[in-house]
Amino acid sequence: MSTKFLATLTASDAVRFERLLPGTADRVWDYLTQPDLLASWFTEAEVDLRTGGQIKLIFDQSDDADGACEHGPRGGNISVCDLARRLEFVFSDTATGHTVVSFELLTRDDMVLLVLNHTGLPQDQMVAFAAGWHSYLDVLTSRLKGEEPQLFAGMFQVNLERYTFWLAVTGIILSTASPAAAAPDIKTFQTLSAERNILLSKYDRLSHDTDEIKRKIYELHRVNSAEAEHEIDYLDKTLRNKQRDLRSLELDIRDLDKALI
Repeated sequence: MSTKFLATLTASDAVRFERLLPGTADRVWDYLTQPDLLASWFTEAEVDLRTGGQIKLIFDQSDDADGACEHGPRGGNISVCDLARRLEFVFSDTATGHTVVSFELLTRDDMVLLVLNHTGLPQDQMVAFAAGWHSYLDVLTSRLKGEEPQLFAGMFQVNLERYTFWLAVTGIILSTASPAAAAPDIKTFQTLSAERNILLSKYDRLSHDTDEIKRKIYELHRVNSAEAEHEIDYLDKTLRNKQRDLRSLELDIRDLDKALI
């Protein structure tokens, strides 16, 4: 069962996330639609849960990790409301105009695959929204696991840096019109593309691993014991190694990009 951890750039103005979540589709649906549960991982909300209804998301200063966002209500009309399966609504504010958010829930054995799409995003907002959704989904995952989530602001700052790189390199795939425009011949193009896809998959897996290690370290810091401190020391070393590998992969991917464009 394979899903991507980092966002996928599906168009020049659209991002897609896939997350395997614990629990039933009904439980995850409640976290997406019930105001008290939405507030536990996302923000305060008012929801008229029906096709043609409205969802109002009420952001305040505590939701703004970098001080750049407009506070107050956002959201809009619900265009699709299929119980425990699909929710689609307008996300409207002065910075982005009218964009569209959709959640789709698919049962996968004893877990739920959440597919999130956000379309119609302005170019200058892509990184911020990708970083924001990634961080919010991390909080949601922790809530569903019954764990205390890490602080949103810290995760958001890390993800801003990550997605500044990630969306730039994945965007090259969309902007490469043809093999002839990217490489001397089709065989070279196919070879470079295949190698690049392998490195992007490694980067995706390593990003997941580093986030999981950070989550474990955060949980262990809440435990006051010598055993926890020993485990933290080990995980810190492992984290540094994986972060070094991520930086090395970034350089390798950029080198391939230079050959492709």
